[in-house]
Amino acid sequence: MPLLLTPAYALGGKVGALAMMALLSAALAWTTLLLGSHYFPDKPGEVLIAYALVAFTPPLLLYSYQVWVEVPAALLSMVTLDRILRLTHRKGKAPLDKDQQRRIWWAIALFLFFLPLIKLRFVLLAATLLFLAWWYSGRAMKPALITGTTLAVLGSAILLYNQAIYGNPLKIHSWEEVKLHERAAEDFLEGFPGLFFDSAYGLFACAPIWLLLLPAVVLLVARRHRVLFDGLVFASLYFLVVAPRAEWYGGWSPPFRYALVLLPLLGLALVPLLAYRRRPGARALVTFLAAATLMLALLWIAVPGWTYNFADGRTYLLDYLSSRLGADAARLFPSSVRPRTATWLWPPLCALLVTALWWWPRGGRHGRGRNRWLARQPIVWGVALLLLAAATVPIAARGLPTRWIELEDSQVIHRGGHAHPERWANLRTSYRGAWVLREGEVLSAPVIPAPRARQVRLALDVLFVRHRQGATQLHVMVDGSPLTTLLLDQPDEWRRLELGTFAWPAEAERIGIALTGSPKGEQPNGAALDRLHLEWIE
Repeated sequence: MPLLLTPAYALGGKVGALAMMALLSAALAWTTLLLGSHYFPDKPGEVLIAYALVAFTPPLLLYSYQVWVEVPAALLSMVTLDRILRLTHRKGKAPLDKDQQRRIWWAIALFLFFLPLIKLRFVLLAATLLFLAWWYSGRAMKPALITGTTLAVLGSAILLYNQAIYGNPLKIHSWEEVKLHERAAEDFLEGFPGLFFDSAYGLFACAPIWLLLLPAVVLLVARRHRVLFDGLVFASLYFLVVAPRAEWYGGWSPPFRYALVLLPLLGLALVPLLAYRRRPGARALVTFLAAATLMLALLWIAVPGWTYNFADGRTYLLDYLSSRLGADAARLFPSSVRPRTATWLWPPLCALLVTALWWWPRGGRHGRGRNRWLARQPIVWGVALLLLAAATVPIAARGLPTRWIELEDSQVIHRGGHAHPERWANLRTSYRGAWVLREGEVLSAPVIPAPRARQVRLALDVLFVRHRQGATQLHVMVDGSPLTTLLLDQPDEWRRLELGTFAWPAEAERIGIALTGSPKGEQPNGAALDRLHLEWIE
């Protein structure tokens, strides 16, 4: 990366570096057209649409004016893949002679050597690209062995350099991060879906138009298209290592950072599906998703800081909605950082609804009988679907019963205290998120009772922090009226306190928690409050 940006800094400082990144991003989008000529030479119109999606929608739109190593790495990877595909004989073209094959292999080797120089983890991309080169060259062993051996020597040299300079061959990482057999199954179940569905870091959340990938992949599998095979091979090693990491989401970055290297292939995966884009259901769906993507893209451009979310299961946008609604809007959307019901509900639901709407109605392109209303005005119905979805969020947020409250969330009113861990803590996912209260401080959260519920059973996840001897009292209140009081006396360990079962007052809207007990002038004790559980009883 410094090799790419040093000339830009020398010529124009930061402006020059950003101009260089914009140029690299434009070139990366252009590779969609380049690769499309190999995979879909008979579908130039659909390839052009795929190029437009890659070039002018998030996430690439968000990275085009920022310095991230994934952009040049993706560009090198896609240009290398273009060279690889040129090794395959295509109908209507003369076979390559030995000199042409040698020149292509030299280009492939050069591009592969640059990948680990940008970032060591990109050696995984180089390895899978080398496999594809061997595969498409007719299993040519000699150039593959020479390139692979040289790449291994280069990787070893980087490891030795890091060991000599930093005292760690992986610099700031550890070998445990690449030991896949030691990873828990939930690490993969959180990372892989999170790259696409997570409300803060997923591809679909930052640009809903990419939800078209769900029916597109089904079509590619049915047709056994090689773009799917190449994409899976290319991403296999890289994502097996990256996805289960604690920072699978890319750290302090815009969404989809680690998976950006796959973006042009994801765009091309849409090409077979786009051939059916004139169906009524497809037009309504595209209108809905494109309008939502446009609104979000304008928001990300106007407020770019909102794309840098904290790994706490929420987003700036959802926090804003929650605070304005006085209800928890984040619980309606999936999060792999803070798994909840929506995390497991959204993927199958989206796959079913998006696929069904794309192919509906089934009775031909324009439909018959009762389906004519959709065929006549699909765009109108797409806009109506968008308005319905937008209206559903506040209705559901304020209508669904409260089952638990994350006490650090934005809809909770805090009078004193602070979040745990601190906002800029590294590896936030390794901490238990909470709100810390000291004696004399209080918080209050909105509650939506279940219909016909007369009682509620309460439990609280709490960590008592002792700074002085003496009792600390935890008070629970409903709309300011005392409900129960407990003594905290066992510090340094997370516990679930069963608060008890209580009658829920009619029309009650808020529940509060306060700590008391510190004599004036003494250092107060405190408690980290994580989650308040509510079980409604009729």
